[in-house]
Amino acid sequence: MGPILAFIAILGLYLLGNAIYYVTLHPLANIPGPKICGITRIPYWLASLKGEDVKWMKSLHDRYGPVVRFGPTDVSYTASEAWNDIHGPKVTEKAQEFSVQPVNGVPSMLTTNTENHTRVRRLFSPAFSERALKQQEPLFKKYTDLLMYKISEVGNDGAKPVEMTQLLNFTTFDVMAELCFGHPLNLLAQNEYSPWVRSIFESLKMLPIASMINYYPILNAIFTRFEPKSVTQQRVTHCKHSEDRVNHRLENGSDQPDVWNLVMSAKEGKGLTLQEMHSNAELFMLAGSETTATLLSGCLYNLLTYPEKMKTLLEEIRGKFTNTDDLTFERLAELKYMNACLKEALRVYPPVPIGSPRVVQPGGQQILGKYIPPETRVSVHHYSTYHSEPNFKDADTFVPERWLKTDSNTLSEPEASSTEHTVKRRKLRAIATWDHFRGAQGDEPRAISGNLLHYCKRCRNPSWSTHISSNARYHLKKAHHIFVREDSSSQNKRQLAIENAFARTTARQLQQVREHERNTLRSVINVDAFREAQMLLSAHRHLPLNFVTWPEYQALLTAVNPAVQEFLTDSGNTVAADLDRAYDAHQQSVKKWLEHARSLVHIAMDVWSSPQRKAYVAVHAQWVDEAYKPRKALLGLPNLRRSHAGAAMTPHLMEIIRKYHLAPRIGYFTGDNDAKNDTCLRQLAVGLSQEYGLTFDPVSSRTRCAGHIINLSLQAFLFATSEDALQAAIEQAQDEANDVTVSDALHDRIQSNTCQKSHGRRNKRNDTAGWRSIGPMGKLHNIAVFIRNSTVRNDAWDDIAGKALGIDNITRWNSWFKLLDAAISQEGPLSIFLNQYHEELEDDILTHDDWQVLKMTHEFLQPFYQATLEQQMEWASIDQVLENMDILFLQFENAKVKYVNNARMVNSVHMGWWVLSKYYEESDKNPIYATALLLHPEKRRRYLDRHWAEEWRQTAIAGARRHWAKYKDRPLSSDSAARLSNERREVTPYERIKQSMSVLDEPGDEDEFEKFVNSPPRHMTTNTPLEWWCREEQRIERPRKGILLCKADNFLGQGTTLDRYHREAAMPE
Repeated sequence: MGPILAFIAILGLYLLGNAIYYVTLHPLANIPGPKICGITRIPYWLASLKGEDVKWMKSLHDRYGPVVRFGPTDVSYTASEAWNDIHGPKVTEKAQEFSVQPVNGVPSMLTTNTENHTRVRRLFSPAFSERALKQQEPLFKKYTDLLMYKISEVGNDGAKPVEMTQLLNFTTFDVMAELCFGHPLNLLAQNEYSPWVRSIFESLKMLPIASMINYYPILNAIFTRFEPKSVTQQRVTHCKHSEDRVNHRLENGSDQPDVWNLVMSAKEGKGLTLQEMHSNAELFMLAGSETTATLLSGCLYNLLTYPEKMKTLLEEIRGKFTNTDDLTFERLAELKYMNACLKEALRVYPPVPIGSPRVVQPGGQQILGKYIPPETRVSVHHYSTYHSEPNFKDADTFVPERWLKTDSNTLSEPEASSTEHTVKRRKLRAIATWDHFRGAQGDEPRAISGNLLHYCKRCRNPSWSTHISSNARYHLKKAHHIFVREDSSSQNKRQLAIENAFARTTARQLQQVREHERNTLRSVINVDAFREAQMLLSAHRHLPLNFVTWPEYQALLTAVNPAVQEFLTDSGNTVAADLDRAYDAHQQSVKKWLEHARSLVHIAMDVWSSPQRKAYVAVHAQWVDEAYKPRKALLGLPNLRRSHAGAAMTPHLMEIIRKYHLAPRIGYFTGDNDAKNDTCLRQLAVGLSQEYGLTFDPVSSRTRCAGHIINLSLQAFLFATSEDALQAAIEQAQDEANDVTVSDALHDRIQSNTCQKSHGRRNKRNDTAGWRSIGPMGKLHNIAVFIRNSTVRNDAWDDIAGKALGIDNITRWNSWFKLLDAAISQEGPLSIFLNQYHEELEDDILTHDDWQVLKMTHEFLQPFYQATLEQQMEWASIDQVLENMDILFLQFENAKVKYVNNARMVNSVHMGWWVLSKYYEESDKNPIYATALLLHPEKRRRYLDRHWAEEWRQTAIAGARRHWAKYKDRPLSSDSAARLSNERREVTPYERIKQSMSVLDEPGDEDEFEKFVNSPPRHMTTNTPLEWWCREEQRIERPRKGILLCKADNFLGQGTTLDRYHREAAMPE
């Protein structure tokens, strides 16, 4: 007993381990489906053996979606895109265990490999071409007539129902037997199944068992050895009947154009072997008969279930045909509603409702964008796909009208047979009719279904053709008002000539009216404006260039104005050319604006990484134009390849300076506090000196992004623990080789609290213990990540709160404040959520004290949030930089007093204050910050006197005076000089007396700058200081260009955000 028990225990452990692996660790474990199906295929086999596998699979898709795992290595799909992934590329092979091999062991066309399948299919394809089927038309008519007789014979008295499925099976098997072997089975005539056909149906019942046995090699070996004689006899009987009929057909031959006539005409060496003929004959009798009968049964059932559909079909048939002799393949193909009914029946009642499984080959495969491992059996389940609401509206309803939509994918008619087929040249009897027609020209099709096509001489673009005289006469009457009567007497011919004369006159008049309408519609189209609008639509909405070729877009334009058709393009190259021309034109306009700028041209730069993993540097310019209007433009967005260092940016910047001739007009450069910006400007100074002989100071011409400074101070407040840590983070960020920001370095230090620090670009931000070390803010971060990382938890939060909580982001300013704001405003829902997940979030539950800290932090950060917004406003100016820093310094000082008993809060306040103080001192290197405050109409010197210490004021005012000295002696502009010249003309006696009576102060010799900054501040009536200085009254009052240039320089170097350009550039390539 011991070994047996050990074996059972080992087997049990193996099965348990196998089950755990398939449910949790297998590459398919993340695909939806019942857990039991991930362990074993037994549920599928049970459903299959009970004949419920189709409905079972449909229920799985209804519950789990378009992708379902129904076995350990079996996946089913209902998404239409999966079809091409599975059956399109030659990366999968048929699952052989799902195809029962013939008795003789030679694969049929269905079960053979890809190479042989292509060869065999090519041999059989001529037998099922349109031309070949046309030759078989008498055969189909014979059995159709017999079927109609049988139906009327059984159902005339109405005493008993007609077994339509059985009659249709009789018919399809009879037709297929004659097609394949030239010998009838006479099932329909005798009204009963033959032993051979009966064995076929008995074999079909064994398919689920055969599939299961073939799936497991050990079962296949056992079953082969112990297969019941009755089962073996059924298979042998079916195979013997097929072989006997093929052999009889080959021995006796046949003049009838059946399948084997065409197959045996293949070139020697490329035909079928005798065993292949036997296997495929067996396949044809099974696949070509029962499935067709099933489709026709389903179609008839649905038509009877929906009487209105039957009525519509009958109206179409009876309206098209007057007698049964007109029922030909060609004419039946014109019945659009009947074809739609057959298509809808194929969808609603597919003869083969399951999928055709394929095995993923070594290396795996991407299906619907997800990796599927090798040896997985994948399939598109037909019934579930066709009855899926995402695929078809009212999927369970019989709606033939869905196939009548004007969609090329659903209404594509069968292609005309090749014009290489022999065309039967019949004698033209309707001579009068065909006089109005011509033969095919150029690439026009010459024939259809073996009949010569005739083209209307009067139709142009598109041409109209037919081979039926009655259709031709109807076309002449309706389209051209020409009445044709064949075999008419002389009197009738004269009458017809008169009628045609009047008709042609009417037609010419109608044509003239239509031409006038077309000319009117064409004249209202401004072609240039139309093409520019197309180009701007593509550029602004990130549409692909070939959107102009989309049928939906062209249909929309044509619906508005049919005449637009001649202006539509069939290639995206037209839009590309228009974009190139527009870019060149707008570039020239920007160049002209810059050449006539009243101010220097100030540059803002920022490096950004796109979603496509490419780095760009945005170069943005601001200036005052010739009309004293503020202007801005993106001058370039060059791609930084291989390096983000400052030295790599300089060549791109120099290229833009050359292109726009900016060298003499360069003003200030604004960027973040990254060291690579300093390197870039130092290299730029060298380049400008060597190429243009210009002196450029990279220090005094450098301004810093105020929003970036504020964000660094906020990051220090949140995450820094000591001045040493802050200094280390700043030094690390200053090293260009690291490509690390101060924020990155501070976040790395948080991670290092619990794990060894990584040397990568960024550490993972989901280390909950590390974040928890910074207190309640870290807990809130962990909660936000916990919600974001699971769709289930995200849905739970959405059900409770109704709106997103958000999450902090290292690259987004104010993200922490927004997270805090959302959490505090949703304190109630968040408490409910934490209670619901208290076990998973045990260490991150927010206590009452934690909430007090979060509220206190939220209150403290509000000024930082608003100051950042102020700096991001349209045309924000540089005078706001020091003012916002003063506001934040005051916030820090007040917080030190308010939270004096909270050591942690005081330390955080000190860290933020330390960073802000560092960059405040940096502003002393550039006098434009203080100059901007002094020249602000609402601030002037009074602002410095009230808010700055004496030593600060002296340094700032001295620097502003030195800056002003560069401009005050510059010559006046031509318009200002002209005004001064007019003022210096000799005054009249009247004017002298009037001046002597003036009570205004004399200007005297006081410096214009000193006079302005020492004057009392006053309210502006404009939005920005720059607009105030650009107003005409200011230019008249202070005519010297120096003060204006000084103002223009100072109010244009700051506040520009490049985020918009980054967002617009973040589009698919």
